[in-house]
Amino acid sequence: MLRRDLELELARKDFFYYCNLLAPDFYKEDRKFLKDICEQMQDFYFSSDDVLIINVPPRHGKSRSAVMFTQWVFGQNVHEKVMTGSYNETLSTTFSKSVRNAIQEVKADENITVYSDMFPDVKIKQGDGAMNLWSLEGSH
Repeated sequence: MLRRDLELELARKDFFYYCNLLAPDFYKEDRKFLKDICEQMQDFYFSSDDVLIINVPPRHGKSRSAVMFTQWVFGQNVHEKVMTGSYNETLSTTFSKSVRNAIQEVKADENITVYSDMFPDVKIKQGDGAMNLWSLEGSH
């Protein structure tokens, strides 16, 4: 039980560990490029920089990491605002839906970690659950 609590606490504080805990088959310790992307995103979040550009080839986890990053950021602060843009509406809607669904996921198996294990107080606002236009309880 203590180990589990420590894992959850580390995932709250460290973005790569958050990703690794939720998707261990993809976010592996030996995938240095993913670890670097996660570290850069976390450093960006805590910096005063206005823009972070990640320029890597397709199929390297950019979109997946961006979805996971948004989830993690909302765990840090429900008042954050995230806006997505893409070359088509489908990708942007898929992004929004993925973030929302992870936050709403109901734990069905005690052995599988879900978002609410780490951030139990982050919830989709009742009545504001449309797939591309939703908000969090307690946000403005």
